[in-house]
Amino acid sequence: MRISFEKSDVNLGKLVTWLSEESYWAHGRSAEIIEKSLENSAASAQEILKDLPKFRLLLVTKDAHEIYRSVGFSELENPDRWMFLDKGF
Repeated sequence: MRISFEKSDVNLGKLVTWLSEESYWAHGRSAEIIEKSLENSAASAQEILKDLPKFRLLLVTKDAHEIYRSVGFSELENPDRWMFLDKGF
């Protein structure tokens, strides 16, 4: 697996189709929203990865555990200590 933040590496048509039609977390989103999200997330991810020694990243996934393990993520050591607040953001 290769992680890239280069926009030219992304097949936008395939990505939009997959996210809007097949994924459970972005199903039904418009191409415009997905493109804007991609622009914003790539910039944010670049900043985080540049300063990675300063950050701890928390990721939530339903079914992509193996993909994220392959790039260094692992399960929480003490999941019973984490709390969640949903204010409808």
